[in-house]
Amino acid sequence: MRKIKNSTLVIFFVLTLLFTTCNYDSQSTEVGSENNEPPILMNLLIENWGPYDSSTGVSGDFEFRSDIEAIFFNEYGRLYAVGTPDESANPTFEYKVPRDTFVYMPIDGVVSRIDWQPTSGYKQDDWEIFIKPSMQSDWMIIIDHVVSINCDRSSTKVCDLPLTINGVEITTGTEVKAGDLFGYFGNSEDNSGGNVFGRTEITIGKYIKDGNQVVGTISYCPMSYLDTSVKQSLESSINNLMASYEIWLGDSSFYDETNMVAPGCVYSQITESNGKITPTK
Repeated sequence: MRKIKNSTLVIFFVLTLLFTTCNYDSQSTEVGSENNEPPILMNLLIENWGPYDSSTGVSGDFEFRSDIEAIFFNEYGRLYAVGTPDESANPTFEYKVPRDTFVYMPIDGVVSRIDWQPTSGYKQDDWEIFIKPSMQSDWMIIIDHVVSINCDRSSTKVCDLPLTINGVEITTGTEVKAGDLFGYFGNSEDNSGGNVFGRTEITIGKYIKDGNQVVGTISYCPMSYLDTSVKQSLESSINNLMASYEIWLGDSSFYDETNMVAPGCVYSQITESNGKITPTK
């Protein structure tokens, strides 16, 4: 059995900070408004999911490697630091794959925010991009840890080139289409600090507002917002990915599939408000 060393993650709290420090434009609306239609996902950032080859440990874009101490697919709602004051639930689908893996836009929409995220003494410098179905929408798709398609992925050096689609720089207000290729997975070190591989996260979220004041956030299971034309295929892909990883890991209980509300989702939504985290089945 291959063992994974878990470190205390702060994914939820980082996302909460990003949510709550975001400045609203004058077009933002109240929850429950006519601009509250949820997004429709045509993909989950990745194009190639498999099939799994047990002789190589490769399942599509995923490459299970014993020299990397990481969870290659972190499901939505995975709990960390259980029973401690730092207990949190992962509000994303988080993928860890080779650095030269492409990232594709999951929805038709508009870029509402894009941030370069520099780090100190760490190789994770990368972009985070917020996509809305429309600029007036309360909903957003957050794609975290992406680098430019123009970066040299054979190098682990920081590459701060702008994200582009078909050679055109992505900025606030850029309209995007599902399936647009716009970058590579960002860099991430494994738990040992000895290996650099690719990492990207997708979050489906919405603000909780009191007037124009942000009072919390809600994240949602990504599987709940798939277009019907891709839903069955992607549900199968996520199930097969988890099963393949468990085979490679030698631990058939690593994912609790029987108690998931959807493939890859322990919960249907996770609410954070007033410092309290509330997962909901």
